[in-house]
Amino acid sequence: MGDHYYTTRTEALTTVRAQGYKYEGIAAHVLTAPIWGAVPLYALYHPSLANHHYTTNLKERDSLTAEHGWIDEGIACYVHETGREYPFGVVPLFHLYDNAQGDHFFTTVGKEREGATAVGYVEAGIACYVFPSPVPGATPLHRFYSSYEREQEEEDGFFGSLVNGVKKTITAAVDTVTGFGRTVINAAESTVGVVGDAVGGVFGVITAIPVLGRGIRQIQTLAATARGGVDFVLEITLGLFGIRPEKQMKLRVVIQMTPDQGLARSVPIVDEAVVRKGVQFAIDVFKSAANVRIVPLGRFRNGSGDGEMPTGGDDYIRYADGMSGNAGESLDVHCGSEAWQEDLATTGSDFEAMMTEYCFDGGARKVVGAGAPVCAFAVRSFRTPRKVGCSLGPLTDYVTVMFRGENGSEVDRSTLAHELGHACNLPHFDGGNNLMNENPDPDNPVQRRSLTRTQIALLRASRHVTYL
Repeated sequence: MGDHYYTTRTEALTTVRAQGYKYEGIAAHVLTAPIWGAVPLYALYHPSLANHHYTTNLKERDSLTAEHGWIDEGIACYVHETGREYPFGVVPLFHLYDNAQGDHFFTTVGKEREGATAVGYVEAGIACYVFPSPVPGATPLHRFYSSYEREQEEEDGFFGSLVNGVKKTITAAVDTVTGFGRTVINAAESTVGVVGDAVGGVFGVITAIPVLGRGIRQIQTLAATARGGVDFVLEITLGLFGIRPEKQMKLRVVIQMTPDQGLARSVPIVDEAVVRKGVQFAIDVFKSAANVRIVPLGRFRNGSGDGEMPTGGDDYIRYADGMSGNAGESLDVHCGSEAWQEDLATTGSDFEAMMTEYCFDGGARKVVGAGAPVCAFAVRSFRTPRKVGCSLGPLTDYVTVMFRGENGSEVDRSTLAHELGHACNLPHFDGGNNLMNENPDPDNPVQRRSLTRTQIALLRASRHVTYL
């Protein structure tokens, strides 16, 4: 565990260091009074997590203190909510979050921001605006950091260090073996595996038949999910000892097309740039929370485990050619029981046919049910009120996501990751920043990033997640 602590108190240079924190310097310059339109930056502390958090959002502060165990430590300082010019120039204070440590990190420095994301932090947006250098009326905001994991190892002494070393050695050994195995499997899939994918394509044509074929498909995916029970026991056991070698999941996002009334052609229902944000969020959260690497579906695409974090580029995305489905039924869909009914009918047939075409490379895995790729379809709207994403969990290998709301604004970028969680066995979970929280607060950028130990085991035991 680790914790960043920010304060304007000069005496903290002595008192906080005495508590085991290391001084990291001045993070920014801030105000100590609400002048020039400045607003409070609230300080919060969670005693069980041993972490600090800071926000200008009063609603977020009240929610965290009332429902999630955080303690209100008062106003840390005063900052600005926008980047417009004041008597002196201000810069963004970026907020990053590390799910593994539970640490909230704030910085104005681009290189620090890049360095944090490189070691597992995910960006949570701009927290506020601050002064980058001393100005009249401002005071330094000091930054401290404490690594509780390091301190715990020191407290545990030789035995604790030995256990930690064994865990790291086992994880590294498994990663090395699976990395080699992925290379071999990838080479096989990219050559003779084409035959298996062709068989999967035939299977897709059969299971695209409404009612009968769709029913067979749902039974097949349920059976594949049930086989993950043994994997779950293994994952939960290894997780108790902190052993979680890297696994991977294959993903493809299909952007559907819609007719443009002013043009004699179809156009994408959403910009690729918006989709990339959702893909990147999913990549970051699955890796940091569960050590699952999301890789793009395709030949020679298996992750080796020793490379950099993937970026949500165009290799994850395909465009459906022409208008989708039967009179566009796959563009405007339902969620819940009505989605299940649609999957048995022509809408499900449309999605299965598109998976056969645009997710062809995963056909063999789909039939076997081990490492089956997930195909995410960008849809135009949900006929079910207040829905922006949907998954039928163990019944299908696809999810539906509305990346832009009906008013044209971007939906919560965690929506894709949330639906992928459903596809990987996870039900809804009522927890403030849990990925499977059904009702995220749009004003709270730190929500829907964490997973419990049981959720991690369920996800890693999914038919979509595999070592190879």
